Amino acid sequence: MDIVDGYLIGLGAAMAVLHNHFLSVGRSEPTKPLMGWTIDNEHRRNGSIAGVGEYSFHGYGCRIEFEEGPVVDFDWNADGEVIFDGWRIKQYANSIGEEGWAVDDFTKCLKDYAVSGELIAVEDGWFRKRSHS
Repeated sequence: MDIVDGYLIGLGAAMAVLHNHFLSVGRSEPTKPLMGWTIDNEHRRNGSIAGVGEYSFHGYGCRIEFEEGPVVDFDWNADGEVIFDGWRIKQYANSIGEEGWAVDDFTKCLKDYAVSGELIAVEDGWFRKRSHS
């Protein structure tokens, strides 16, 4: 499905942006909010990245609103893997003007991708990209 493929491309771009912008992403203590640490040792929960767009850390993940319009939202699981679900794909779809899709449409597509080996199902309704070595 083109929308899911677009999300996966956007997810790769989002991860590259975070990797280039922050030294690390995490929590200073287990009960503290998720944030990024800059090279200047500043702690940031949200902000903008020149030429890219806006970012906001939340709960277990991050949302990036690219200047071109697409929104990519994802979480990290307990193993530090980037994970996503049908709801996040729906948010992406809405951000590119593809409204009218149901979360279940995307969840089914993600399951099909997992069966074909393109993705890995990590827990009920959650998926991750296959690692490329």
